[in-house]
Amino acid sequence: MADALCGGTEAMRIAGELYLPNLGIEKSKDYEARLKQTVLLNMFSRAIGAAVGKVFKKPIVLQEEKSDDIQEWSKNINKEGKSLGAFAQELFRNAVKDGVSHFIVDMSQSTAETREEQKQKNERPYWIQFPAKQIIGWRFEIQSDIQVLTQLRRLYTAKVSDSLWGTKNVERVTVYEPGIYHVYEKDDKGDWFLTDDEGSTGVDYIPLVSLYTDQTGYMQARPAFLDLAYKNVEHWQSSSDQRHILKWARFAIPVVSGWDASEDKMSFGPSSLVKLTDPQAKMYFAEHKGAAIDAGFKDLEQLKEEMAYLALDPFLRSRPGNMPATTRVLDEVGANSQLSGWAKNLKAALEQGLQYTAERANTDFKGNVALNEDFSSVEMSDSKSVVEAFRAGLIPRKIGIAEMQRLGSYSDYTIEEIEEIFDEESRKSGVLERIGI
Repeated sequence: MADALCGGTEAMRIAGELYLPNLGIEKSKDYEARLKQTVLLNMFSRAIGAAVGKVFKKPIVLQEEKSDDIQEWSKNINKEGKSLGAFAQELFRNAVKDGVSHFIVDMSQSTAETREEQKQKNERPYWIQFPAKQIIGWRFEIQSDIQVLTQLRRLYTAKVSDSLWGTKNVERVTVYEPGIYHVYEKDDKGDWFLTDDEGSTGVDYIPLVSLYTDQTGYMQARPAFLDLAYKNVEHWQSSSDQRHILKWARFAIPVVSGWDASEDKMSFGPSSLVKLTDPQAKMYFAEHKGAAIDAGFKDLEQLKEEMAYLALDPFLRSRPGNMPATTRVLDEVGANSQLSGWAKNLKAALEQGLQYTAERANTDFKGNVALNEDFSSVEMSDSKSVVEAFRAGLIPRKIGIAEMQRLGSYSDYTIEEIEEIFDEESRKSGVLERIGI
C-alpha cells in the first residue's frame, strides 16, 4: 500500500481494484473510465516529505573525524556518487515509508598487497541500501542477553550480460553469515544454484544496519504512517465516487412523454428544434437535487482533516482561528517528540555504519554525525508579531533579531553581523536622501 501511494495517481490506477473496488454493477469499460478520472490527493507522500524536510532542514555534518579516508569516503558513501547526506535522506525516507530501512557495509575482495595499492584500485568499504521487502529470512541468537544476527537472506534482481550486446535480469539471493557470504542464482528453468561469488566479509559479524521508525519486533516494523495510508486509500475511493456522481449530476436528464419513437431521431441543444406531434406531449428536464453530492463533499472534507491529523505534522491541518493555544502546543510537542526520536535513530544508524566502515578498512572511527534537532514549527503569524512589536517600539532591535533567528530567519549570521548590515544600509539610505535620489 505504501509503495502504491508513494507512486502517486499512476501507481494507484495500475493497482486497479486492489484499492478501488468495482461497484459490482459496473461494466468493465465503465469501471476503467471511472478509474481514469480518479486523481489521488497524496497526503501520505506529503506527510513523509514533511518529516524528511524537517530532519534535513540543515545538512548532515561529520564532526571531529580524524580519518581522512572516512572523510573522503563520506563524499561518495555508496560508490555510486551519493554523499553521506544524500544517502541518509533516502534511508530516512524509506524508513518512514516502510517502518524500517536497511543498508549493509560491503567491500569487494581485495587483491591489493598494500594500503596504497588499495587506494589506487579504490578497494574500500561502501554502503548498499535496500528496502525491507528484500529480506526474505533471518536467524538470530541470544548472546549476553543481546539478540545477535547470525544469518540474513536477501532476495533481489541483478542485471547481467546476455549475449554480445544484451542484458537480462536474474534473481539472486545473497546469504550473509558472520564473517562470510555466498550468492545463489535462479537459472532459466527456475532452479537455484550456488554461484562462485562467495568469500569473507573481513569481520566476525553481519555488517547490517537497520533504521526503524515503528519497530514491532526483531527485524520487523510497520509503516510509520500506516493509519494515514488507510485514510488516504479511503479518500481515494470516496473521491472516485464523488467524481462519478458529479459526472451525471452536472447534466439534466431530458424526459419526454407523448413522443412517437418511430418519428425522426430527437436531438437536444440550443440550435435544435424539438418537434412533438401529440398535443398532450410533455417535455421537461429532471435534475439532481444535490443532497448526495453535498454529503459526499462533506465526507471528503472530513477525510482531509483526519488525514492531516494523522500526518504527524499538526500544522498541515487547517486550524480555526479560535483554536486554543494549549491544543496547538500539545500537538506540536507530540509531533516534534516523535520526529526527535526518529532523528536520534538516524544518527545512531549512520554512526554505526561509519563504525562498521572503519572496522572493515582496519581503521578507527572517532567522530560523530550532527543533524538537525530543532523541529519547532513556525507560523507566519509568529514572525509577523515580532516585526509588529519592533515597529511599535515594544522590543529593541537586538531582541527582535534574536527572535527572528529563533524562528529560523538570518540563521547564517550573528546578531552583530546583522546589525552591522542594517547600519550600513541606513548610512547609504541617508546619503541617497541628501543628494536627492
